[in-house]
Amino acid sequence: MNHSDNCITGQFRRKMLLGGLVAAASVLLRPDELLAAVTTPAAIPSNQVNLVDFGGVPGADPAAIISAFNQAFDRIKSLGGGKLNIAQGKYNFGNYSSAVNAIAVSDLKNVLISAYGAQLVMTTTATAMPVFMHFQNPTNVTIAGLSFYDFGTDLAVNWKGAICLSVTTSYRCSGFKTIDCTADNVVTFFRSYGNYTLTGCDISGTVKSSYYAVNPNYNGRFSKCNLICDRVRRGFIGYGARDWDITMSCNSASGVLGSNGFIDLVPDPSQPSENCTINLTVTGNTSPYGALVHFYHVHDATVAQYLRNVKANVILNNATGTATVFLFTHELSTGMLLRTLRTWEQVTLTGGVIGSYKGDIIRNPSVSIGTTNSILVSTNWSAYQDFGTLPSYFKTCTPSTRCGA
Repeated sequence: MNHSDNCITGQFRRKMLLGGLVAAASVLLRPDELLAAVTTPAAIPSNQVNLVDFGGVPGADPAAIISAFNQAFDRIKSLGGGKLNIAQGKYNFGNYSSAVNAIAVSDLKNVLISAYGAQLVMTTTATAMPVFMHFQNPTNVTIAGLSFYDFGTDLAVNWKGAICLSVTTSYRCSGFKTIDCTADNVVTFFRSYGNYTLTGCDISGTVKSSYYAVNPNYNGRFSKCNLICDRVRRGFIGYGARDWDITMSCNSASGVLGSNGFIDLVPDPSQPSENCTINLTVTGNTSPYGALVHFYHVHDATVAQYLRNVKANVILNNATGTATVFLFTHELSTGMLLRTLRTWEQVTLTGGVIGSYKGDIIRNPSVSIGTTNSILVSTNWSAYQDFGTLPSYFKTCTPSTRCGA
């Protein structure tokens, strides 16, 4: 197993705990209710609020900067929304040794945060995950042009570094968006919890030298991301991910830290993963990763659960290395299950290779004994692996017809 596999179990437990706390305060919405919540966003009011008017200027001490943000958010909330302008320059949030929220704002609605040329920085000084900005129950909030950097992040030490944007929801919210944002040397760019009460996320930007790019946990349905990832350990890991459109590029190099999966869809005993599309372009060396797309069942081996209706398209663009392109596993804290009740249903694997590739295309070390498995594999991959050794639920398809590509 990849060197980072051991840490995912501990992280999963932390996520389950926090996810349970959020779920206890919320009502699980029906799919039709969630889809109805994804509507055309309201117009941003014409109100203008400037961070500088509250003492938020580059070079100010951290306490003054954080106070300015809090005052600015209070002001724009009192106006019913509008545009918050953050002038270009570096804003130092200070040093952090615990998992606190530097900025925390609740019930923000109809706000555009315009921050082109602005960079928020902090220094994490202990094994902790402080948060630059935490949003509780945001609706129609866009962050444009903002950059993040943590001088204290150490990717060789699990959870030592900052989270850029954290969102939790306890009632129905829709529309959290990033445009042209950059995260560098952090633990996570975007993280969310909320028992599927947030819809319509749209996360775009560039993430560099970081652990996670996007990490939704039982939240964010009918959402999408479009990210450039450079030396990122996990591009997307979604616990109970549903209705996500995931578009990413992955560039890595030999010797940097990776993970057991660059993109992980993770059902668990209580929640399936379903209705996701993946479009991934890979360059550089894939060896830091166990897999590029990981269909990843975890925990209770006695509970039937499914991962369903996923279309994964991967283009290897002169990529080197040996990562498996598509990996299907069921893992417990005690190790890999060789046979599982869990299923992979209506999964389609398309894409291809520009150049050549030495890694496996598909591995399925946890063979499902369920009766509903169905995995279609494009014949584009046939030249790179003999699929006859795979379980019978793997079938080939022609891209122009049954693969739907």
